[in-house]
Amino acid sequence: MTESEAAKLTLWGFVDAFGEALVVELAENTDLGETWHTLPREGQEDHIVTQLEDFIADYDEGDVPVPWLKIGLLAMTAWVREKRPDLFPDTEPDLELPF
Repeated sequence: MTESEAAKLTLWGFVDAFGEALVVELAENTDLGETWHTLPREGQEDHIVTQLEDFIADYDEGDVPVPWLKIGLLAMTAWVREKRPDLFPDTEPDLELPF
């Protein structure tokens, strides 16, 4: 890739591909697809941080790639739940994330 070509790259050019990859990941991750709305909104940041720490520990310990699409799904879940709290009933605060 030339310097000129690299200068023209934007993240906007990858939004559709990333969205399509998220759709595939969600279809393959049936646990999250079926339970994301039942996880407690209260404390979701702590649950997500714990999951991220687990992903990084797996990466550090075993040459396991960072699961960027799972991270994207966690972010999407938190975002939807924060933007539309009216859609989600109160849930038990001790549920675990499903991956």
